[in-house]
Amino acid sequence: MAQAINAGLDLEMPGLNKWRTFEQVGRCIAAKEVGAYTIKQRAKKVLELVQRCAKEAPEVRGVDLLPLARCQIHNQ
Repeated sequence: MAQAINAGLDLEMPGLNKWRTFEQVGRCIAAKEVGAYTIKQRAKKVLELVQRCAKEAPEVRGVDLLPLARCQIHNQ
């Protein structure tokens, strides 16, 4: 997992976190396999993706999509 994060993997596929839970990432950071700077860079890339998507879909700006996402996850 640390290798994937260090190589630039920003996201898992949609669904439940199987491979990168908060605890697993925390252990990688504690073991110094992944640095805080790397985590910040991965988060920055995700936020940049969200911003690009929001520009292309102005109709969803300001809409809380979390309930819909939870519904889709539970229906799988």
